[in-house]
Formats: sequence, structure tokens, C-alpha cells
Amino acid sequence: MGKMKGLLFTSILAFTVGNTVSASPWFTGPLLAPAGKTIPAGHFNIETYGFFTKNIGVYNRHWKLVHTGASDSTVLNPLLSYGLADRVDVQFSLPYIINHSFEATGKHIGDTSALLGLQLWEQKESRWLPNIRFTLQEVIPTGRFENLNPNSNGTDGTGIGSYQTVFGVNFQHLLPLGTHYLRTRLSLGYLHAQPVSVHGLNSFGGNAFTKGSVTPGNMSTIDLAGEFTITQNWVAVMEGYYFNRDRTTFKGYAGVNSKGLPLILGHNVMEEISLAPAIEYNFSPNFGIIAGVWYSVRGKDAADFKSTVIAFNAYW
Repeated sequence: MGKMKGLLFTSILAFTVGNTVSASPWFTGPLLAPAGKTIPAGHFNIETYGFFTKNIGVYNRHWKLVHTGASDSTVLNPLLSYGLADRVDVQFSLPYIINHSFEATGKHIGDTSALLGLQLWEQKESRWLPNIRFTLQEVIPTGRFENLNPNSNGTDGTGIGSYQTVFGVNFQHLLPLGTHYLRTRLSLGYLHAQPVSVHGLNSFGGNAFTKGSVTPGNMSTIDLAGEFTITQNWVAVMEGYYFNRDRTTFKGYAGVNSKGLPLILGHNVMEEISLAPAIEYNFSPNFGIIAGVWYSVRGKDAADFKSTVIAFNAYW
């Protein structure tokens, strides 16, 4: 998912139910970090996410928070995975986005994606060597991004119009700790964004007269997550996420503001650190639900946000 922000990791114990766990721990997975193990051949996994996000400010280039008017978004995103072979799986996502800002509302599908996963190494019975999975993902610009309505306050923009290729290396390790287990995931990602032609008001800015080409910045991400079993059903999760995105570049006519000065499209170099604590309840080895909060801690030219996240996972 799916979702990019110096890392902080700590295990939390939200509460305790019961005293022991099974020899086979049950996990739903953290809110953001992808799996380090492919889906077995012939099996399906579907995880349906709901992100309910409020943006309440921005961090300036000096990492200082500036409060602005609030805006809200709701993203419903099903992730469907299928095991093609013992070490190969695929995943598809189709997000639907509802934005709200200053009495304006916009809704449309977002940018969709297709992912191929390859298992490079399996932990098996090793205590220290992790599972390692390589992923190649293509983000397809199916969301609205240009010729936006200036009266919609940006709510009708649900994508950026760029084909984006994402390379990922995902590590996953399971460690028994007495009657409990600690499963950790580390995901390293790099996104390359292709240039996109824009016309009129678009997701990068501008006005009705804007016409040109935008090159979105490439992005590097680090995601570290830990899941600690409290009982077989209950699991506490802590996750840290960091991303760095290059500045955007624009060629063409940007348009001018009310003072006759050229408009600026896109953003400078962006960085952000965020955390995502959560709690899982697993009904069985194949079905579980996770709920938590994903929120920004510090940033540079990035949004200050708080997102309530709920996901249901099913495997068969």
C-alpha cells in the first residue's frame, strides 16, 4: 500500500488479555509496512483499508509548524494479492478518495497500482536471518489532476498524473520471546516519477491559463515496524515512517497571480517523519483487523496530518 517519512521504533503494550500465546502466532500486519514474504502459490489475500485524514497545517522549510485551515480526506483502498508461484506474487490496488475543504467536496478514484513481488530469501528455521522480498510497482495515473475547478478548493484533485515506478526491498523477521513473539518489518523504497503534461489548474498549482510539463520529484522511503503478540488474538504494533522527496520542476507557462507575478508550481525538497501505533485483533490465522493512528511528527515543506486507519485482512 499500498503508502514515506528518520525512524523511531518502540514496542508498546496497549493492554493484556490472557497469559499465553500459541506456538503459531497470528498477525494481520502493521498499518503501512509491506510484507517480506510472498503469498503462497494459488492463494489470495485481500486487505481493505480506510484512511480518515485531517490536514491541519504545514511544516515550512525550517521544520517549523505553521497552522492553516483544516481539510479532510477519506481514502478507501482495497489491496488484492495473489500467489502466482511459490516465490512470486502480484498485488493490485484501486483507491477511492473523498476530499473536503471549506464547504467544497470532491470524490473520484485515485492513482491505481500494480505490484510484482519476488522472494529472495526465506527465514525458515533461522533465528537471525530474515525473509527478504523484492517488489516492483507501477503507479498508474487514473486520478484527476488537471483542469480542476478553482471553486473546489483542490478537492477534485485525486492524483498527480504521473506514471511512477517504485522499487522496494522488504525485510521480515520473526523472533520468539518466551510465550510471545516479535515480528519486525523493514521496508526500503525508491520511487521514480515520469514527467506529466498539465493544463489549467492542476494538482501542482497554477490557474486556468497554466500549460506545460511538470516533473514530480523522486522519492526515497524507510519504514520500520514491530508487532508484539500479547495473546494469540491481540497484537500491539508500533511503526515509524520517513520519506524524502525531491523538488518538482516545471517547464512552460505557469500563469500569473493577481499582482502579475509568475505562479510557482509544485514544491521544494520535502521530508517528513511520522508514527503509526496500532492494535490488532486476529480472529484466526486467516482473518484479522487492525486499527490505529498515523500522524506526522516533524516535517519540511510537508503537511501536518493525523489519520485514523482501519483495515480488515482476509487470506484464503
